[in-house]
Amino acid sequence: MLSKRSVGVLLVLTSFAVLGACAVNPVQSQNLAVAEAPVAERGALISAARSVEATPWRRPIGISLVARITGTGGESVSLDAAAGEYVDTISHSPNSFNHLVSDAYSNLASAERLGVVALETKSASRVTGNDIGVVEEAIRVLRENRRVVLAAAKQLGNDNAATDEAVIKKINGAYSSAIKMLGKRADALAERVEFDRSMNVAKPRPSTRNLVTTK
Repeated sequence: MLSKRSVGVLLVLTSFAVLGACAVNPVQSQNLAVAEAPVAERGALISAARSVEATPWRRPIGISLVARITGTGGESVSLDAAAGEYVDTISHSPNSFNHLVSDAYSNLASAERLGVVALETKSASRVTGNDIGVVEEAIRVLRENRRVVLAAAKQLGNDNAATDEAVIKKINGAYSSAIKMLGKRADALAERVEFDRSMNVAKPRPSTRNLVTTK
């Protein structure tokens, strides 16, 4: 299936072939590119947020905003159930705790990537409240992911698996830092939306002439 950008390019090429020597209006082409840009930018943001949600454990909360947007929602489970299911999946690893640490840092790397994309989105041609909502939802997801990781680490310890409290503390701190970073990104997007709104309000309205025809 062609993307919107691909369809736009195809339509331009088709029009050029049909019209032959007719020139392409550069202003119209520029407007088309500007109109399509937010679609690609928002797609990158949602894709990065989905990566934060893509974990080997189930989320102990309801369907997320990103899942509702993309239609990829799943069933919610309790925290203990999510952690227990995850522990069961890694219990056959040579070192279950190292497996957990690797999964946690993979999730944190996705959060870091989302932070980069959110920063790029701030400079997009248009930013909306939906963009802010996607980042805020990712923050909520990270909080839940941290709860599952910590609960799973505790269950591993209860099962007499070798764990490292210092590493667990470091992971907890890394999640806190990622959540704080994404909070700043969401604030930056909100500032951009507010700035655009204030600029639109400040723009002078075009003057109109009331033309009266007389007979």
